Amino acid sequence: MKPKLPLLLALGLVALSGCASARQRQSAELAASFGVPVPIVRAMERGGRLSLDEIAALTQAGFPAEETLLYLKSGSAVYALKTAQIDELRAAGVPDLVIDYMLGTPLRGNPGIFSRNRPHWPGLRGNHGLRGPIHTRGVH
Repeated sequence: MKPKLPLLLALGLVALSGCASARQRQSAELAASFGVPVPIVRAMERGGRLSLDEIAALTQAGFPAEETLLYLKSGSAVYALKTAQIDELRAAGVPDLVIDYMLGTPLRGNPGIFSRNRPHWPGLRGNHGLRGPIHTRGVH
């Protein structure tokens, strides 16, 4: 009975390690060829969410912005960036192409926020989206 336990554990680890998409594994291989630090490459191989420091490290290693973008698009990570974080990314040399994509991820993570199924913003009345009727002076 005991020989089966290590086999089951090994199979479980193999199954869990296969979470990354082919695109993410390809990005990880390319990152390794650019000399990106091993922990970042390992995270990419697993399809993990990259931290802001890791994204900056990709840029500093010369990893192409288009490849970074492909990796980010292949996952489902959401980045709710603050102004200071955007400034830090820019100071680290992260291209606007990557930053712009990251800024849009909160909307991609919750598309219902701006759904057409919502006739107006929450708490607002009427089709015009204002509280109450529109009044203009001198025009009747």
